[in-house]
Amino acid sequence: MKRINKREPVFFTNFIRRNNPVEWNDIAEIRDNIRTYMLSGLVPDENIEQNTIPEQNYQCAYTEIDIEESNYSSHIDHFHKQSMFPIFRFKWSNLFTSTNNEYFGAKYKDNTYRIKQEEYQHLINPSIENPNDFFKYSFTGEILIKEGDINSDKYKKAELTKDAFNLNERSLVEQRQTVVKMVKLYFDQQFSIDEIKIHIGKFDSLVENIFNSLTNMHE
Repeated sequence: MKRINKREPVFFTNFIRRNNPVEWNDIAEIRDNIRTYMLSGLVPDENIEQNTIPEQNYQCAYTEIDIEESNYSSHIDHFHKQSMFPIFRFKWSNLFTSTNNEYFGAKYKDNTYRIKQEEYQHLINPSIENPNDFFKYSFTGEILIKEGDINSDKYKKAELTKDAFNLNERSLVEQRQTVVKMVKLYFDQQFSIDEIKIHIGKFDSLVENIFNSLTNMHE
């Protein structure tokens, strides 16, 4: 999970202002544009100024695996569930694009973990907080909690977030372990951190963490 800088697009703001939607289906005609904008920074309208910096760069907001704009690959997630927090239904900072995988990410949070309303205050929202302040990574691909005091609020928040999104699900750990090997290879070839992130195209926070660890080891 990485920090996501949310920037509400003009087409979304204007649509909400003009149409005053009540239910999520009321914005069905722009939902694909919303997802495209989050992942790529673009919208398919030549009359709208395009954003050159994507919010998520084709990565799931919670797991950082690479995803596509299709309904098969991803969906728009309400960080705060609509049924519990209808006031946040059309709040841009509450909307993220997540993988459709049921074993981790947003669908795991909602359908398997079944997060409770009172737990949200202890869940890391990547548009508000920097997950890098809470997590680090092992060279075997596991997400680890930085805070050492298991009784602290910071530790409990990191633990809940890790569990609610199932961030150490086996296949995720295996994918990250493969990426660690790639980072080591590129690092030895003296690629820059930005070059490595472009080549790998997923798990940005893992890439940054491992790159920094390797740099410190070689100083």
